[in-house]
This record gives sequence, C-alpha cells and structure tokens, in this order.
Amino acid sequence: MRRSPLQRLVLLLVPALAAATMTAAAAPAATASETGTIAGTLTDNGAPVAGASVYLYATDDSYGDWAETDSNGRYTLSNVPAGEDAYLVSFQAAGHPEQYAFGKVNWDDADRISVVAGQRTTVDDALLPTGTISGRFTDSDGNGVYAWVRADGGNVSGGSTRTDSDGSYSLKVFPGSYRISFSYGENQQYAYGTTDHEQAEVFAVAAGQAVTVNDIKLQTGAIEGRVTDANGVAAADIEVQASGAGSGWTRTDESGDYRLDDLLPGTYKVDFSVPDGGRQYAHQSRTWHEATRFEVVGGETTRLDEQLLPTGSVAGRFVDRTGAGMANVQVSVSAVGYDDQGWASTDANGDFHVAGLFTGEYTVHFSKWGAIDQYAYGQVHAAQAERITVAAGQTSTVNDTALPVGDVRITARDAVTGAAVTDFWVNVKDWSGSSADGAVTITGLPVGTYPVSAGGDGYAFNDDAASVTVVAGAQVEVELSLRPLGRITTTVTDRATGAPAAGICVFPVREKSFNFPDGCRFRSDSQGEVTITVNDPDRYRLFALPDRSSPYGAQWVGTTGGTGSELAAKLLTVEAGATVAAPTVRLDRKGVVTGTVTTADGAPVRNGTVSIVGPDIGAGADLRYARVAADGTYRIDWLGPYRWPLLFKAEAHPYQWSGGLGNRYLGRTVAVQAGTTSTFDHTLRAGADLTVTVPSVTSGRIVVHNAVTGDRIGVVDGLVSTGVTLQVARPQFVKISCYCGDGMRWYGGDDFDSASPVLITGIGTKEIVFPAG
Repeated sequence: MRRSPLQRLVLLLVPALAAATMTAAAAPAATASETGTIAGTLTDNGAPVAGASVYLYATDDSYGDWAETDSNGRYTLSNVPAGEDAYLVSFQAAGHPEQYAFGKVNWDDADRISVVAGQRTTVDDALLPTGTISGRFTDSDGNGVYAWVRADGGNVSGGSTRTDSDGSYSLKVFPGSYRISFSYGENQQYAYGTTDHEQAEVFAVAAGQAVTVNDIKLQTGAIEGRVTDANGVAAADIEVQASGAGSGWTRTDESGDYRLDDLLPGTYKVDFSVPDGGRQYAHQSRTWHEATRFEVVGGETTRLDEQLLPTGSVAGRFVDRTGAGMANVQVSVSAVGYDDQGWASTDANGDFHVAGLFTGEYTVHFSKWGAIDQYAYGQVHAAQAERITVAAGQTSTVNDTALPVGDVRITARDAVTGAAVTDFWVNVKDWSGSSADGAVTITGLPVGTYPVSAGGDGYAFNDDAASVTVVAGAQVEVELSLRPLGRITTTVTDRATGAPAAGICVFPVREKSFNFPDGCRFRSDSQGEVTITVNDPDRYRLFALPDRSSPYGAQWVGTTGGTGSELAAKLLTVEAGATVAAPTVRLDRKGVVTGTVTTADGAPVRNGTVSIVGPDIGAGADLRYARVAADGTYRIDWLGPYRWPLLFKAEAHPYQWSGGLGNRYLGRTVAVQAGTTSTFDHTLRAGADLTVTVPSVTSGRIVVHNAVTGDRIGVVDGLVSTGVTLQVARPQFVKISCYCGDGMRWYGGDDFDSASPVLITGIGTKEIVFPAG
C-alpha cells in the first residue's frame, strides 16, 4: 500500500512526535521475542552523513519509527516487529531530496526489508548524486515574491523549498526531468508563466548539473459583485468560491457584497453556498457542469452579481419508541438529483430545523453512531425513503420515530468442505463485527432487511454473502457460506542465470480485465517464490511488473518465458480452495522504446501519453504512463524484450493502439530489444464522436470498453443526463458503462458480458441513450 504524501509530510515536519505516536499505535504490541533491529550507516561519497532523519514505514501502514544518524552516520531502530518484506526505510538529509533504501528515489521502487525476531537487519545506504535547480521568482517590477517552490518529477519527488526575501531559491534534485511550480496564497503557476501543468516547461537535470529557472508572477485579476436572495434583498454571510485557473474564497458582507482578489488569469466557475443549506453556481445553476465560465484578466476586475434561488426549510422532531425526544441525532437533508445537502442535530427535545434549502425534492436521514440509521419515514434504505417537497418560503414538517431493534447472530461454513469457519468478519449496513468463537453477534439493528457482506482469513470477500431480516426484540440466526481463496504459486528467476529474483511484483489478470493494481500485494521472496491469492474461481494469466529501478523488464508470463502478448501468456484455471502451479517466471533484461507522436498533419501532439494499459479510473495506480514531450517525443524504459502493442492518447484524439485501432489484440506490435533502444513513431488517427446520455442522472462517469478485449478506451465525466461526448477510435465494437450516482450501470445488460455491443464506424455521431431508471 502506497503511503500518502500527507502521511509522509507529517513525519517530516514532526519527526519526534511522529515516531512516538506511530510506535505507540503499532498493532498489535510486540514482545521482545517478536522483534528485531534495523541499523546501518548513511554515507555521502564515503563520508558519514550526520543529523539525517531515518524513517521506517510498515508497508501495510501498521507501524512506523524514526531515528537520526550520529556523527559517524550511524542509526538504530530497535524493537521492530518481525515481518518478511514488511518495511521500507527512507533517508532525509539536509539539503538533499528524500531517498529510499537501497538507492531508490520513490516509494514504489523501494526495497522491501525483512526483520527477523532477535536479529539485526543491516540497511546501509549512500546518498544518490543530485543536480541543482535554482533561480528567482519575482513580480513584474523585479521584486522578490515569497512562494513555495516545488520540483515535480512525476514518480520522482524533487522536494520543495521557500523563496527568500529576494525571491531566490535552490533545490537539490535527483537526475531526471522536472516541472517547476510556484505557490503563493491560493494560487499556483508553473515555469514559464502558465497555470497549466501540461503546458509547463520540462527541465532535464543531470547529476552535478546546475539548472536555472527564473519566473515572473503572473498579473492577477479579481471578481467582485453582490449577492441577493430570491426577493432581491442583500444576502449576508454567503460563502463565495471561485475555482479554475486558480482559486479564491470569501463571504459576503452585510450589504451582500464580496470581492475575490489575486486570481490568476484564466477561466473560473463561481459557487455560492447558503449557511447550512444549498449551493448554487453562477448563474442560478444547481450543478458544476451547467455553470457559466467567467474569464479573469490580469489587472482587471470581472463583475459578477448573483441572485439566489428560492429556498425553503425542513423541520421536525425525532423521538424514541416511547415518544421521548432523542438528542444529538444527526439529520441530513439531501436533494434528489443534486449534490445539495443541509444538516442539523436534534436538540434535547428531539427537535431540528434545516434552512436554506433550494426548492425541490429531498430525502431525510437520521443517524447516531451505533444506535440510529434510518430514513423518513421509518425506512432503512435510501431507495425507500419518502420524497419530501421543499417549497419557496415554506417549512416542510418531517417527524419520525426510531425503529424497533433486534439482534443477529452469524456463523459461517467453508463453501467447499462444509467445515465451520471460526475466523471471519461481517458487515451489516453500518454495523460490523469479527468472530471470537466462531460466531458474530450484532445487537441493536433496526428492523428491516439487509445484505450481509463478509470475508475471512483465507476466504474471499463477498459483498452479498447473505440477506438478513431483523425482527423486533428477537435474535435471528444466519449461517454464511464462505468461499475459500484460490491460490497460484510460482517462482521468479533470472532467465540467464536461473538465480531467484526477489521483490518482483506478480499479479493475476482475469480475461477482459487487464489493469495495473494500485500498489502490489504479491512480491517474490528471497527465494523468488510467490503465492498469489484470488477471490473468484476463474481463468487467470500472470503479469510480472518489476520496479522501475530493476534491470528486468515487464512481461506476460508464458509457458517457457516472457511475452508481450496477453493471448500468448499461460492461461490458468483456478478453483476455490485449490492451488495451481504456474510456470516459472523467467525475467529478461528490459529495453527502451522511443519515438515521436504526431497528428495527421505532422505536428507534435498536445498532452500526449503512451502506455500498454487503458486509462486508470481508480485511486491513482502507477500505470507507467510515458508523457509525450512538447516536441512530440516519448520514452518507455521498463518493458521486457518482446513484441508489445502500445496505447497512445493525446488532446483532440481518442485512445488508440499502435496502428490506430481500438482492439489491443489487433494492434501493431513494437519490438523491444534487451539493453538497447528501439524506435517507433506513431501518427494519431482521428476518432468518431460518441454521445452518451443517461436520463435522470445528473453527474456521472462514462467508460467505454473495447467489446473484444475489455480494455478501457475512453473515459469522460460530465452531466450525463443531458449527454456527454468523447472521441473513440474507429472502427470497433464497444461496450459502455456508467459510474452513476446509483452505482455502476451497463448499456443493454447487467455486466460486461451481457452488455450490448455498439459498433463505432466514424460516420456522423453515434448517440447512445441508457434506458430510464
């Protein structure tokens, strides 16, 4: 699991406090017989580095510690809970960017370190060579500007610093390519003089090289205006926020006036929030996508007056089964079809009042941790909630009573053997529990019917393991059938020598679902061995993805060696509770592919990327995208020496595989040679316009998949109820899904397999409308 930048920042800013807090929070506490020691020396060109911070991170975020090197560059981390490949160690020396053992420049590529109980693990490291980026950040008159300066190297952190009174700064960075940003107030700009990350200049820095990057603060503008209510009366204390090229925030004064200063030039959308109530966008829009964009020009003021939409309120009382008012119950009033939400807490008498709600339909939710979770009137699921109409200038009354409660006792059996399962956990709505003696008892559940999700050690997570109907004043018995995990075992070796290769990420891929994972769950151990667990019985192939710093290249795992083709990889059938032995993963040295990506008229593309996998729609997995530079060139340096299809994307062009196709299996393959550089140029083909509409859904995400391979080859967010348009490579058959507010939906079916294929030909615009509901 990748540690978030915020978590690392906390440790960097407050090392001593972080060490104490993280160690105290380690779970579970370990005895001396269960712990070991990590110790070592940090050097710089052979000389000891004193006063450097050394951070220890558990890969599962369950533990952390901190130490400082002494005058000899030595450090010790004691009482570390034992674990195999369980830790990462980073070094932060003054004036030097953070690096990880052993000689790695980022979290993902860092070596996983094992700790053996009662033993010392030695982690020595040396500071990596660096270059320098320095310069001045000034205003148009040449005066220094205080700003945070950050070097963004993509997967390599260049660190940050602050300019001095003269606007000067200096950063040590690892060799690589960087974009330089300057942040001041609510604004951020990039060298040279742009607010767009993709338009920023890219600076190459070599070891020992000094690069100068000076920039001038963009001239800012302002937005000002007056906010009135629906009757034209000045509206005070309204929150006003502008978002776009920069950002700004303020509140209206007693006269309803506001002013947002120091806004970077560019376009903005402006929203207005009523205290404890709704939010609207200028002019009088309920959604971001329908909002008007306003241009801010440096040195000028844009006038923007806004009249608030009509509002009403919801008030009522929440009581227990005896009719007594219940205090401190949270009341959320949510607009149907919009993001607006108002909230309040009940007082000692159970009364509540939510004002500032725009007219329309709402649902009302009552919640109190461990006691109340229901919707008006007396419903346990949002889909069954009563629609409450809010009218202008009126108060809608919503009174409700706490539902009666009952208990549920849950046991489990192995779905294959029928044996009782003693170690498992369950969730029932917002209540959860783990087994202590082979059973989980959850008390105080409101009456109603709920799905039960469950999982356990060695068992697959099931989001719908059972259904339970809670009966007032009674205990209901439920027995779950838990499916044991399937397992795939293999050994990872160096093809040339046969030696085991440790720390290599290997992950399973189901047919028609090739994506890179967010982080890596399965890595080979010191003997090259790795066991992979899978939740669902199915057919799988294996993909080996060495870290970026590894000498080895990525591969699909074939019967006798690696391949760049999924179809040539060994197909494994995995059954629940069974273990399948996969072929040995034989790693080859990686090669490099470079080339130029151009448009049909020969011009370099804008905002281009190259990869071997479709767009990520999750939490930010490391997809190994290669950015296309301003001159149209790209470089991919982590593939094994096989024939690979490459996926290209650029502004005003669709995702397309080498050869201009939407089907990966038919894409032109590019030969990668171990230890050398191959060249492949690509001219992007124009796509066909596809417009997708999902009635009765405000905002959503449309994902277009190739119907044969399952690859994502198009993604667009927007106001899907009025239709969103994207370009798709042609010709091809596609299937379309919508990540809508009510979950994931497929056009013409319930899942990928049953969804209706849609032919994209490029003749006019293809229009698809999802069925209503």
